[in-house]
Amino acid sequence: MSSRVLRKLKKGSENPLDDNDNFSDNDEPVTGGSVFSEFSNCFSAHSITIPSSDDNSHDQCESFKSKKRKKKKSKQKDKTGITYQLDNIKLSNEPGIADQSKQVIDLLKVNIKMLNHVGELSRLFGSEVIGGSETCLRRKRSRVKHGMLVPVKSTWPPTVRIGLSMEPLGCGLYTFVHSKEYQNIQRSFYNALESMNPNNLSGILYENPYHIDSLLQLSEIMMHQEDTTVGTDLLERALHAFQSAFHPSFNPFSGSCRLDFKRQVNRGLFVALFRYILKISERGCYRSALEYCKLLLSLDYEDDPLTVLLMIDCYAIYSRQYRFLIDLYDSLNGSRNLYLLPNFGLSIPLARKLIGEDPEKCDGNKMSVDESLQDALIMFPGFVSRLLKHTSIGGITNLEKSILFGKEVLLSESDSLGCLLSLYVARMHPLWSSPNVLPWLEKNIATVLTLVEPKKVHLSESNTIDPRLSEYSKRRKSLYPAFPPKILRHLILSEVSEAPPILPRNLTSSPIYAFDPIPPRSSINIYYPEEERRRIRETMAGSGFLNGLLSSFLPSSSINAELALRGPSGAPTVSENASGSIGGIVRAAAGTFSATLRQVLEMIDIRTVGLEDEDSNHNNSSDEAT
Repeated sequence: MSSRVLRKLKKGSENPLDDNDNFSDNDEPVTGGSVFSEFSNCFSAHSITIPSSDDNSHDQCESFKSKKRKKKKSKQKDKTGITYQLDNIKLSNEPGIADQSKQVIDLLKVNIKMLNHVGELSRLFGSEVIGGSETCLRRKRSRVKHGMLVPVKSTWPPTVRIGLSMEPLGCGLYTFVHSKEYQNIQRSFYNALESMNPNNLSGILYENPYHIDSLLQLSEIMMHQEDTTVGTDLLERALHAFQSAFHPSFNPFSGSCRLDFKRQVNRGLFVALFRYILKISERGCYRSALEYCKLLLSLDYEDDPLTVLLMIDCYAIYSRQYRFLIDLYDSLNGSRNLYLLPNFGLSIPLARKLIGEDPEKCDGNKMSVDESLQDALIMFPGFVSRLLKHTSIGGITNLEKSILFGKEVLLSESDSLGCLLSLYVARMHPLWSSPNVLPWLEKNIATVLTLVEPKKVHLSESNTIDPRLSEYSKRRKSLYPAFPPKILRHLILSEVSEAPPILPRNLTSSPIYAFDPIPPRSSINIYYPEEERRRIRETMAGSGFLNGLLSSFLPSSSINAELALRGPSGAPTVSENASGSIGGIVRAAAGTFSATLRQVLEMIDIRTVGLEDEDSNHNNSSDEAT
């Protein structure tokens, strides 16, 4: 065993993660030492980091509590504290931390050209294929204009007087603002949501095409009905509404503009960006997904309320941006202990190998690539057992019966750690199973077995068991308690079937909405719909479930007259699909709603085209008169 590993165990044995700080959004306290507490509080009070084996320096560093800015009379600064400015992420009195923050800001600057996922598709599949589809779109008058976040389709309605704006709060911090009219629409949205009638949401959208939460909620409904085309279009409309409201000084590509997730009006942009990242990555546009990840993380990289760090490594490796991932890890690991998160613990050795580092070469106090992977395998043996569901490990038999990859996984792996590993394997198993990576993994698994089970491996020259077997077992039991809210939000929005969120009891009895999953307890709200919701629930209490379900998919909004004239083209009817079963009725109702929503969007777009034609005719008449 190398001296680097011994130093790591010696310094990590005291478990400096023992701290009872609250999570960054003040939702739930941490009980005992926790990876998640350190991960959530990179600048929390009195938190001390475990030194990482991949750090060039193994000195322990303390992060100090930021003092809140007081009123004008209070001008003193705590010399042991950190003065935190949101525009430049400057940390006074600690030049090392300030330099680290500047490095992170530079890393999170967005390459604007790479945001264009259509361009990435052209590079992947050829410009002829994509060019042909664009020609078809032009024939349908869907000409595309450039926007800061998403391209703007010409059929979309103009973003005029939508009631959404942005104002600066100082120090690089911004917030969205809702007009009084928008606030009234939002309250109507809450009422429609509580009525359990999706057609009411369609009605709000018809009258207010850029109402954010309606777009997000309806997008989620369409995604669950596997109508990804309409679902993605609704997401893009929401992002277009946000980009149209940006303040002139707000530059989301700079890496230094911030939005406070605690503010209720800001959270829609976080959710829309997260879900849009998932959609474009499903099309194989990993470089575009990575740039959107940078943008989303930069909005609040200190708290990372949607835990973008749990997926940014995936898109960096798939898009071959290995150096970016390694640099990001080096910049944040000292304050956040990223090496204790399975995705970074495993992805960093993988990135170092793929970038071309010598697997066996050591660099000072830094582990070699092979040693780094072996260390991660001993820390996260559940990775191998989960990967075996997708591929076979050649040359190694009865792997699941070994102490490390069998017994230890069952005894020491918490549900939370298992969920993170399942999430990672679901995203990354194609790459780990690839021909240029799998043999390297197999070689290091064999080496690990000689370290932790020398008696069972006849080729081993030593009978000394690596102390990491017992030490890391203790860590797995103690450092991964219940998830903080930010990781739950990530799991809820990701919807990975292999990694369902493990919800605490206090959340299982309350609804979780797609447009704002698990709001922070310290949320800054401008809407308080509880009384209205209670009134609506009391009104609906007498209605039966099946009647309510059926009526929810029948026309009932302000656009019903026009929809009745047009008719739901191609929509299945209850009589065609019900077959006397509730399941058939539900499927038929869902199909009817899907067709209805498509018609609503078509009507909005037709209305927009009609307005454009009227403006064009008016301008032509004016020119002729002149």
